[in-house]
Amino acid sequence: HHSATTGHGGQQHVGMLVTVADPTAPLELGANESYALTIRPSGAAAIDAPTVWGALRALETFAQLVSYDFLARRHRTPPVLPLRIVDRPRFRHRGLMLDVGRHFLPVARLRRAVDSLSYAKLNVLHLHLTEAESFPMPSRVFPELPARGAFSPGEQYSWEDIQGLVEYGRHRGVRVLPEFEMPGHSASW
Repeated sequence: HHSATTGHGGQQHVGMLVTVADPTAPLELGANESYALTIRPSGAAAIDAPTVWGALRALETFAQLVSYDFLARRHRTPPVLPLRIVDRPRFRHRGLMLDVGRHFLPVARLRRAVDSLSYAKLNVLHLHLTEAESFPMPSRVFPELPARGAFSPGEQYSWEDIQGLVEYGRHRGVRVLPEFEMPGHSASW
């Protein structure tokens, strides 16, 4: 629900109404990411989306439309209002592949990649996890694999690392897609 109030210094603040038809739709290939974004002359905005994932894309579009005036210390709405954008992704799979089997990246860097994907409205982080050079993933069946296959003890992921990254991505509308290659690309074993 949005409202207009007079804030600090007499500046008027307006809000945004976000309506999601199905807030429980899973994040999966083909999830509906469409949305309609309306900004009224007052600056009040409304988002209508069939899923949370569409609402996330609309919020990103809104963030790209609003600028910050550092001299005036306030946000500026787009110069042409009212504005209505109805959008949906052209492709279901829009992503980036990172080869962490050849070039280990700490989880903090992977999270920054997820953030960047979300800003660009991309929805997949493809992790190329196993390679001839290293095997940084834990294994319940063969727990010695990362100990023998990783570049070093500090360059391997835990189950908690991967589960946390998947959840971090989900909260930003980005699916984390792990890739394991076999039988090739296994010299690290």
